[in-house]
Amino acid sequence: MKRILAAVESDALQARVARTAAELARALGAELNLCHVMPEADYEEIQSHLELRHERPFSITHAEDWARGGGQAAADALGRPAPHAVGLVGQPADEILELAERIGAELIVLGFEGLHGLGKLRALGSVSRQVMERARCPVVVVPLGRELAATPVATRTALAAYRII
Repeated sequence: MKRILAAVESDALQARVARTAAELARALGAELNLCHVMPEADYEEIQSHLELRHERPFSITHAEDWARGGGQAAADALGRPAPHAVGLVGQPADEILELAERIGAELIVLGFEGLHGLGKLRALGSVSRQVMERARCPVVVVPLGRELAATPVATRTALAAYRII
C-alpha cells in the first residue's frame, strides 16, 4: 500500500480520523493525504452573506483555501505537517472519490457521526455511506459520536480487516 486518503472536517472530532489515518499510514508505510471538502451549499451561503454585506466576493480560491485550513488543522493535530493537504469545493462524496482516483489512493479513511433512531434514516445519503458504496478501494469509517476504547486497537482492527480483504 502506497497511498492513503483521509477526508476530514474542521471540527475537533475529526482529529480522530486524522490520527487513525496517520497510524495506518505509519503501520503500512504509506503516504498520507488529507482532504477537506466544503459543500457547494456552504460556499454559496458564504458568498450570499458577503454580497449582502457588500464585501469582497468569496471566490472559489478563497473557499479552497478555507477548506484546506480544515485539512491542515487535522494535520497539526497529528503533531507534524501532513505531506499533502488539499481543500476542495463541491459535493463531498463526489470530490473525495474523484481525488482518491486522481492520486491513486489504496485506502480511504473518513468519519461518521453515530446516529440513533430517525437520524439513521438521514444517514442513507451520508457522505460516508456514499463513499463506501462507490469507492474502488477499501474504506475505513471511524465512528465519531462515541468514544473508542483506544485508537491503536481500532487501528489494529482496521489493519486486520484490510489484510483480510
